[in-house]
Amino acid sequence: MPTPQSDPAREPADIPASFDWDRDPVVLVSRRPRNVAFPGGLIHRDPTAADLKAWRDPTARNVANEHKLNVGAGVNFLGALTSAWALRGVPGPGQAPRSAPPDTDLMIVNPDTTASAMLRGPAFVDRETRRVVPARVHAALMRVLDWLKGEERHLEKERGVQPLLFTADDGFDPQGPEFAIMPLSEVFTQRTDRGRYAYAAAKSGIEWCKSGSHLGALHDYACRDVSAWLLAMDARARLGRAPSLAPQPRA
Repeated sequence: MPTPQSDPAREPADIPASFDWDRDPVVLVSRRPRNVAFPGGLIHRDPTAADLKAWRDPTARNVANEHKLNVGAGVNFLGALTSAWALRGVPGPGQAPRSAPPDTDLMIVNPDTTASAMLRGPAFVDRETRRVVPARVHAALMRVLDWLKGEERHLEKERGVQPLLFTADDGFDPQGPEFAIMPLSEVFTQRTDRGRYAYAAAKSGIEWCKSGSHLGALHDYACRDVSAWLLAMDARARLGRAPSLAPQPRA
């Protein structure tokens, strides 16, 4: 059975170019650091039935085309165009600006991957501006996550292998599944069960976060949401222990 996908199959270049700040990005929340492998073909398109069959055949596995996605504990941004650490001067909850960050503060934030060069390739670059299009990066990463989710369902159905990432053990786990994908606002407001689980994972992941861009982006979004102010404070505390996580001023 083909893996269900979020969107119809299309090349990255078919996604229109937009460079607007992402007000409520879809994020991946992980309970712990993970390094997951995926076929490189997913970067450019949805898989066909033939692709899935070939990728499931261990005797035909093409290691050269295998890539890795490094997922950190807590909140992982999936190609969001946002600022990072730009709001360290905000003194308290409800005092952050409501307008979009200036263009000079914006950057694309996504997990480290061995496919980084592919995500900056011609299909991801807007021809007029020569800039990487955030939505194309996001779509590629969502294809990878959709594939991982689909493969878990396949292994469970065909081999009885219990899902490892996207499903809580036995359908119930007070800590939630290993991976959860949702709008960041759902993490902050904690109005759903998965949002509450994700908030706990986001908070615990800050303490040992090693990615300045992801932590800085989380900080700036948390500054803008009163319900997430404690996460912003945790991020600042982490930065105090590891100053190299923020850009250093030029001499």
